Amino acid sequence: MMYSSFDHFFTILGNNRRVRILQLLAGDGPMSVSTISEALHTEQSAVSHGLRKLLQCHFVIVTQDKKERIYQINEETVRPLLDQIQTHVSKNCVESCKHWD
Repeated sequence: MMYSSFDHFFTILGNNRRVRILQLLAGDGPMSVSTISEALHTEQSAVSHGLRKLLQCHFVIVTQDKKERIYQINEETVRPLLDQIQTHVSKNCVESCKHWD
């Protein structure tokens, strides 16, 4: 089955771990895999797998700092997207989405 780019985009965001990684990086700034793993109380291999998917769609970027790879959100496109999602959730989802009860 062939997926459109739109489908792939939402598939990447459809994973709770990847969304938590994005939220963490958006709030706390650039981090290594081990720091992300500690902050999310998640195995390092699971974080690495999530980051690999996020890198494929350019949700995050990576730089090398000596022996560590440092990840940060894509400030140009992902930061504004997360801000819009937060605005939408705050206005429309918190009280009116019955599935959160």
